[in-house]
Amino acid sequence: METPRKPTPPSDDVDIMRYMSLFLSNWIWMVVSLFIALCLAYAYNHYSPRVYNVKSALLIDEEKNAGSVANLEKLMPSGDYYGSWRNLENEVIILQSYALNYRVMEEMPDFHTAYVPVNRHGIQGQRMYKSSPFVLTKLADKQPYNIQLAFRFKGADSYTVEVDNDYIKSLKKKGYDHNEIKIPENQGKIFKLGEPYTYCGFNFTVEKRDPVKSKLIEGSRFIVWFESPEALANQYRASLSVKPAKEGASVFTLNYNGYSPEQGCDYLNKLMELYGTQELEWKNRSAENTITFIEQQLGLISDSLNKAENSM
Repeated sequence: METPRKPTPPSDDVDIMRYMSLFLSNWIWMVVSLFIALCLAYAYNHYSPRVYNVKSALLIDEEKNAGSVANLEKLMPSGDYYGSWRNLENEVIILQSYALNYRVMEEMPDFHTAYVPVNRHGIQGQRMYKSSPFVLTKLADKQPYNIQLAFRFKGADSYTVEVDNDYIKSLKKKGYDHNEIKIPENQGKIFKLGEPYTYCGFNFTVEKRDPVKSKLIEGSRFIVWFESPEALANQYRASLSVKPAKEGASVFTLNYNGYSPEQGCDYLNKLMELYGTQELEWKNRSAENTITFIEQQLGLISDSLNKAENSM
């Protein structure tokens, strides 16, 4: 009677020749896959919008009313009851507040209009800041926001504008005042520089940014849209980071990621400028209130002295 054989356990050795043979028989597919991956990585890095990180340092004076006439409140009993030292966390909230950032947006008109170049393949490039060859000048404050306008220049002084078709369809669907809003029958109409564009609720003119240096090349294309200060204020404050340089320090680092280094610098500089201006306004208002209060108290004391004098 034959005894059954025990199964042979698998060998732990790696068959290198087998894997080499497998690689050599499929090397062309591996090379093709690597080439496609590199092409996709290059296209993504080349055409995706670039983001620039901008940093700034801000020293916050810890004493609320240092050097201000508002320190007159210390002359009064319990006038300094709540302390003269500010809560630095509150200052971070103020820097990221909607009210302060809205004031910044109101004073930065270059932020209100977006200019994006489009290449001949229809791919959008990096958003431009103070570098587009032309500018849109609003003839009225009220403009449709976030509606893309496709500009194509026909020469050095002429262009066509194509309004987003979805926006035109929405106007027709909702109904509009024909006396206020005109819809062009042909979006291929050619306009001249300086000629008002008054269609679809828009009202603006197109001019060269620099009459001497700016060149409008025939066939060049751009996507342009208007942005509201309200939306911009929320957008910028959401992207702003304010952190202390060190734990317990009164120096704060402001971080912002923008589409242009100059744009990011202008935003942080204006933010810090208006933060200081707002602080000065508060101090002046506090000083005025303190002086008004003292004058009122002096008036009451004077009236009491007059009554006392008359009663004698």
